[in-house]
Amino acid sequence: MTSAKTVPTASLSDDLAHALVLATVAHGRTLGLKLSASVVDLGGNLQAFLRGNGALLSSVSISQDKAYTAANFGRPTGDVSETLVNRSALLRADFGSRPHMALFPGGLPIIVDGVLVGGLGVSGATSQEDAICAAAGLAAVGL
Repeated sequence: MTSAKTVPTASLSDDLAHALVLATVAHGRTLGLKLSASVVDLGGNLQAFLRGNGALLSSVSISQDKAYTAANFGRPTGDVSETLVNRSALLRADFGSRPHMALFPGGLPIIVDGVLVGGLGVSGATSQEDAICAAAGLAAVGL
């Protein structure tokens, strides 16, 4: 039941969130990559995380930041960065200095049935490889 005081929100099931990080890291492994993958909900809260064997420690927080940025903007993190390139230096510096903002590829919005439900972030390889593995993870779970 909905009232004028509440708004229903959608989120991934925990099973699907965990399957997503597992599929993402597994795809990276097939390419010889050591990755971390994070899923956050629309509030930026961590829902699922996997640090693959041998993934850099720094990939933990970077993957979470990419997921947060993708969920926040509802766009791939690389697209957010490209948009800011055409803005003022002050705006770019402001966004780049905010906590949890990652302005490089590797974060994708999670969209289910046309509804934004969160973000997936991947880190551990080049930004382009991270983005490829994120897309492969989403595809592997039917998103």
